[in-house]
Amino acid sequence: MSFVVRNLFLGLAFLFLGCQQPAVTVISVEHALQRIENVDVDLGHYPSYSEYHHRVYRQEDDVVRQISSVSELKTLFLECNQRWKSAPEMPQERLQWVDPHCEAQNAILFRLADINSGEATKVLIDLYADETLGWDGEFSLNAGNAISRCGSKALPHLAKLQLGARKGAIQRIMSCIEKGERYGP
Repeated sequence: MSFVVRNLFLGLAFLFLGCQQPAVTVISVEHALQRIENVDVDLGHYPSYSEYHHRVYRQEDDVVRQISSVSELKTLFLECNQRWKSAPEMPQERLQWVDPHCEAQNAILFRLADINSGEATKVLIDLYADETLGWDGEFSLNAGNAISRCGSKALPHLAKLQLGARKGAIQRIMSCIEKGERYGP
């Protein structure tokens, strides 16, 4: 019996027994990385830039959603970050192209928020606390939005952070959570 079929049967059995379905990861981190790198990021293959960005992000999100293990999502995030940072400089004519590893990182942030567990919230905030990961601009806004989606379970973790340059952002994220709002523009 295949892995997917077996897990489908297990999920149905847990559903009928009134238990919560266990977290199931459909693909490995290595397979996810291969799929992320195979996304077509050639801007010329899409009818418009907005369609290009939407479809690339949707493909990355589809890959990430197949991973439900918080530790595997963290591993994938760190691996994507390393590959994104080590990629060679883009030539001028390709500066508008989307980096698949960067888009996968954004998808992972929101996947962790969607898991809606204490463990996922802690990993999300631990990633945000790691200043070596390059939290600036849109990337930082997306992280703040994902953290705010975690709600009150994020507050104790955020209160412990001591990040000089991002202290204001952390305070704004906490304020949004306390008001029941999402962080961002």
